[in-house]
Amino acid sequence: MTIQQALSQTFRKLRTEKLDTASLDAEVLLSWVLKKSKEYLFTYPEKKLTRRQIKKLKVLATRRRKTEPIAYLVNHKEFYGLDFYINKNVLIPRPETEMIIDEVVMSLRGGRRRRTTKQSRLLSSACNDSLAIADIGTGSGAIIISLARTLSPNTYHLTPITYYATDISSAALKVAKKNAITHGVKINFKRGNLFEPIKNKAIDILTANLPYLTEQEISSAKNSSLAYEPKGALAGGKDGLQLYEELFKQVTADQNQPKLIIVEIGHRQAQAAKKLALKYFPAGQIEIKKDLADRNRILIIKKRFTNLL
Repeated sequence: MTIQQALSQTFRKLRTEKLDTASLDAEVLLSWVLKKSKEYLFTYPEKKLTRRQIKKLKVLATRRRKTEPIAYLVNHKEFYGLDFYINKNVLIPRPETEMIIDEVVMSLRGGRRRRTTKQSRLLSSACNDSLAIADIGTGSGAIIISLARTLSPNTYHLTPITYYATDISSAALKVAKKNAITHGVKINFKRGNLFEPIKNKAIDILTANLPYLTEQEISSAKNSSLAYEPKGALAGGKDGLQLYEELFKQVTADQNQPKLIIVEIGHRQAQAAKKLALKYFPAGQIEIKKDLADRNRILIIKKRFTNLL
């Protein structure tokens, strides 16, 4: 079987009502099996596959046909321009979550897309001697690792930044540590429940993409690709905000509260999330931002009159 024949056969197998990405999926799976780029597939369409490669491709195509996420089949997913190792112990990073990194970067630019070197240095001095960023429920580590790669002191003229990441799952932390090594960044990984592993540390910026699906949403996702992702990384209790309430409760009980909190929420949770934020941070500036699909996606909580932002 040639590459061209393999692509055509796999496409036909994947072309179902549930999969509208059959052509792209066929290319991704075949590239993975051959360990070649997608460009290679079209440069050498007459190249023949080995029997072992054909068998492996058929197995992967069968699994994909059942809506198993392709990120789990090939064990990687791109996020914020970086490639992350992914397995079934972690949630698959979504494009909308990249907003969190953008918001952190914007906050350190003083709300400007661009800033002068002088402005950067002034902001750096406002941060005192150091800056600490923590990601709660880090999963694959996509958020904190992307931040560490993006916020290099040389690029943004910042003082040294210390990075923390917590997760209750040791299996997830294993994936995150693997990704941190791959991308050459130093993250202080801590196992435990939400904010507890880093309580009493002076955290300036807190990020999180905690499980926020409701019980009803989890139930209706049984026949979708979400059924393959770890339920612990999806289920947010009856109203979807159970873990966020627990996180906010832990944070407000701490002696050093973050100056900025940025978290991802469900698009139907804007009002409930704002109400919850005001309950625990009544003096904070609360803001909801929409994603590119014009859906409510990010909850931002800022301390008023902070020196950081």
